Amino acid sequence: MSRKSIPVSTIIVLMLVAVSAAQVSVTTYHNSNTRTGQNVNELVLRPANVNVTTFGRLFTRSLDGQVYVQPLYVPNVVIPNKGVHNVVYVATEHDSVYAFDADSNTGANAGPLWKVSFINPQAGVTTIPSTDYVACVDLSPEIGITGTPVIVNTSFNVRGEPIVCTPEEAINCFSHTDMDVLVLGNFLVERSGKKRLFEYPGKVTVGTGELVL
Repeated sequence: MSRKSIPVSTIIVLMLVAVSAAQVSVTTYHNSNTRTGQNVNELVLRPANVNVTTFGRLFTRSLDGQVYVQPLYVPNVVIPNKGVHNVVYVATEHDSVYAFDADSNTGANAGPLWKVSFINPQAGVTTIPSTDYVACVDLSPEIGITGTPVIVNTSFNVRGEPIVCTPEEAINCFSHTDMDVLVLGNFLVERSGKKRLFEYPGKVTVGTGELVL
């Protein structure tokens, strides 16, 4: 297995010191489905301003596992009960996905904006020990989320169906896709055998066969 990624358990946030006029989303590996690494929508970064004076590390974030995915970025995201943030998303080999404020790690942004774990050790759902795959020497000590996720930042519907307009339509659309998680206002819908509806930071409502809104 050959990879160019460097395993780390800390995400480093790099930002242009000068405030940019336009912020460009990075929602998939190497910026687009062509996988060239070129971001044709980036109009701010230039050799003249990417230097030690105006560009560099702002801060680091500790994570619960190694990182082989490309961190993703979306500006001006509305986080329920936390306002609008420029967000960095990153996934780990410990099967966790984090959302961090991209501009600050102090005050209300000292912790993640949210974190989702896809393991449940009590139910026997864990990451795969790398020792189970002797030939895989790059991933250690566990194998979890290795491929870069994709952020679908567009209208919500499946091909041939109208765009959803209500929570009920969103749940129905979600149930007919291969997506694992749906954020719906203050709720996080997660696919794991049962359909579970989480209200964060509040209570959990569990329905068998249906979701109660």
